[in-house]
Amino acid sequence: MFCSEECREQGIANFHEQECEVLPALEAFSDESATLVFRLLMQLTFPRLKELLPILKQEEKTLPPEKRGFNEEGIYDAGDFRAIYHLCTNKHHRSSPLILRMCTVAFIITKILIACNKYFVDGHGNPLSPSGEDIALVGGTLVRILMVLRTNSFAFKELQVSLFRNRDVLKTSVGVKLCSTLSFLNHSCNPSVYSSTGSGISASRAFRFIPAGQEVTTCYGSTFYDLEKSGRWERLKAYYFTCCCEACENNWPEKSQLSSKPKMKCLGCSEPVSCRSGKCTKCDKDEGGPESNLTAKNQEIGKQILDALKKYLHVRNSERFMDRNDEKDIEVISKAIEIMDKYMVLPCKFYCDAQDTLQIYYNRVGKFTYVSPGSDNMLSNYYWPPTP
Repeated sequence: MFCSEECREQGIANFHEQECEVLPALEAFSDESATLVFRLLMQLTFPRLKELLPILKQEEKTLPPEKRGFNEEGIYDAGDFRAIYHLCTNKHHRSSPLILRMCTVAFIITKILIACNKYFVDGHGNPLSPSGEDIALVGGTLVRILMVLRTNSFAFKELQVSLFRNRDVLKTSVGVKLCSTLSFLNHSCNPSVYSSTGSGISASRAFRFIPAGQEVTTCYGSTFYDLEKSGRWERLKAYYFTCCCEACENNWPEKSQLSSKPKMKCLGCSEPVSCRSGKCTKCDKDEGGPESNLTAKNQEIGKQILDALKKYLHVRNSERFMDRNDEKDIEVISKAIEIMDKYMVLPCKFYCDAQDTLQIYYNRVGKFTYVSPGSDNMLSNYYWPPTP
């Protein structure tokens, strides 16, 4: 079923005619990637694949990784098959059973492509009987793209909002999506951007303060405040690396274990101090007296932190929260996150809550569906109570 009239119009105008007859066969796969891979090859067309593949293989042999994926005009087009082909496959890390499974999927999709009589055509669109070489070329390409999807695909999520209570929200995975440009972002359990991968164009938006020159990171699975370190590392095994982000290196606790009492970093030594008193016993001792100009500076920053948190909580607990997007509210939330990033001791429960709130606002920018809470969904588990 199409999700909307707009989606139906786009589907019928583009890919649905090619897929309609074979959708039951593609639906039989437990792997959601099958339909996406089928669509990628159908849109590329067989004549274009035969023309392009020798070029791509030559680029892989001769070009360094950072130079691959650009088209003839020197543009990195995320929708270009060239960009997709050159994404990371992790081929040499994959187990033999997993590669065999991908080959089996590729074999079946190839059979579907042959049976549909719409893929193996000549330059004029006339059906042709594929040779063994043609079948090997398509099958090998399918295996590679399946590996690319294993490493680079994003969950295609739909935001559901309760018809009766707008504070009830849930993001439901409805498929997979390939975003070539976003795949360049490295992982962190304390990421600096949130990637929205709903219908239409996907984008990454900052939900942390990112200083000039700092790497922009995303999250491949769960953040530090959603899952403990061992659980995160277990999920990251699928990407064949060990995370060394600040949250992992310093064993940051998950959200339920974080303190709700904000502490700022002393401007002199970065040790935790009270936002109200600004007094740092370490710096006072080093300066030889209980009172110092540093304490006054700490108090000034502490006041800015508390004021920003007060404004944030006013937005967070307001009636309009989750009812509509307001640019001024987003500015208030973003300012609170920025000042916490600069001056507060992290991790902090307020910090994580503000990031979650900003994500909700970002989600509301895209499409969402109103649903009635019931046994068939989990909305009641995602109720957002006011923050004390």
